[in-house]
This record gives sequence, C-alpha cells and structure tokens, in this order.
Amino acid sequence: MFNINQVVQHKKTGKVGKVIGYGYQTFENVDFLTIKVRLLKSLSTKPVVEDMSKEWFSWQQDPENFWQRKISQDNLAA
Repeated sequence: MFNINQVVQHKKTGKVGKVIGYGYQTFENVDFLTIKVRLLKSLSTKPVVEDMSKEWFSWQQDPENFWQRKISQDNLAA
C-alpha cells in the first residue's frame, strides 16, 4: 500500500508521480485497489491517472534532483 504524497513509478511506462488518492475497479465481481497518481513533469493532457496499485512501485530518488539532472543531460545532448 502506498501513502499519500509518496513518489511512485509505473512499471511499464516509467512515468513518475505522487499518490494523491485511492480508489477501486471492479472486474468480474472482484474489487481491485487502485491509486490516483498526479504525474510529475507531465506533458500529457491527463496529469492525473488512476491505475491498479500493483502496476506501480515506490520510487526512491528525489524527483526534483532527478528532473534537474534529466534537463541538464537533455541540454547537453542537443
């Protein structure tokens, strides 16, 4: 279970965000726990996603430092 404001990363897409809430999805009469995640630095038209919690894992890096390094690396590559 993730805590509110915990930084998480999606296992398949690699997107990083903060947990802002919880929910559930019902599939074949079974409820599955979901988390609502506000994506960090998202260029997407959907800055908040809801997905099953098992698709995410706790992200250990400091997101602000990560994005500063990423922008620096992108600028060097350009």
